[in-house]
Amino acid sequence: MGDYGNQEQLTAQLQQMQQHMLQMQQTIQAQQDAVEQAALTRQEQQAQTLLKNNQGRVFSMEQATAGQIQNQNQRQPQSNWQAVPATGNSQPNELKGLGMMMQQLLHGQQVQAKALN
Repeated sequence: MGDYGNQEQLTAQLQQMQQHMLQMQQTIQAQQDAVEQAALTRQEQQAQTLLKNNQGRVFSMEQATAGQIQNQNQRQPQSNWQAVPATGNSQPNELKGLGMMMQQLLHGQQVQAKALN
C-alpha cells in the first residue's frame, strides 16, 4: 500500500509540473508575441514618419519630371525624331531624354522603397 500512495503522490506532482510547464510556455509565447507586435508597430511608425517627411520631396520630383517632359516636347518637335539617324552610339535627343526620365523615375521609386523599408 505504501508504494501505491507514493505513486499517486508522484503522479500528482507530475501533473502539477506539466501544468506549470504549460503555463510557462504560454507566458513565453505571449511575451514573444508582444515583442514581435511592438517591433512591427515601431517599423510601421518609422515607415509612416519617413513617408510623411518625404512626401513633399516625392511630389516635387513628380512635378519636376512632368515639367521636364513638357520642356522636352516643346524643344524637340516629333519631326526632328525621324530626321536624326539612330546608328551606333548617337541616339535621338528625344530618346536620350526619355532614358534620363526613366532613370530619374527609377531613382525616385528606389528612394520610396528605401523609405518604406
